[in-house]
Amino acid sequence: MAHGMNRRIMALAATVMMFASTLVMAGESWEVVKKSQEITVFSRPLPGFSVNQFRGECLIPAPLDVLERIMRDFENYRDWFAMSRKVKVVREINADETILYYVIASPWPVADRDVTVRLTMNFDHTRGRGEVLLKSIDLGYAPEKSSYVRIRDMEGYFVFNRLEPSLTRVSLTMKVDPLIDLSRSVIDGILTGYPFNTLKNLKSRASAERK
Repeated sequence: MAHGMNRRIMALAATVMMFASTLVMAGESWEVVKKSQEITVFSRPLPGFSVNQFRGECLIPAPLDVLERIMRDFENYRDWFAMSRKVKVVREINADETILYYVIASPWPVADRDVTVRLTMNFDHTRGRGEVLLKSIDLGYAPEKSSYVRIRDMEGYFVFNRLEPSLTRVSLTMKVDPLIDLSRSVIDGILTGYPFNTLKNLKSRASAERK
């Protein structure tokens, strides 16, 4: 049974990667910058933005409702969101909108970053699709601290598409100005790892949730 499931996942993964490659060849500016057997990361330049945008994609062998449950469990974001030192709920606006405060780990000797984000989500189980948007805001929810550098331009966008009852395609698109005075190649290396490791950790978390 498990062997058959793995074969289906591999076949679907190949289809997804072929589709993504077709998008790039068809004129999209996304370029593959990191690829493993399970996760692919793309990047592209954005006009008027000094840092590349990154997108990670993978297949997760878990139902959509399991992934929604993980996305609504804000208290445990730190366990799987890459580079997170602290994640705190500042305000719950409603069931689908929450203000979060993040402290983001930076490579030594660079100071850690912090950011306040508005998270909105929508899961439609009839259509088999979910979306989660995180966007930085600066409305005084969390006072700035001298030990951190405040990030003011950050967007993260998760998309979940059900392929089978227990198989979901997940993408994470990130745009962030980390305000780090390092070379472009070093910054790109850091930002490439963000969607890659976040999706990798999310996949592990989903596997643990199903047991």
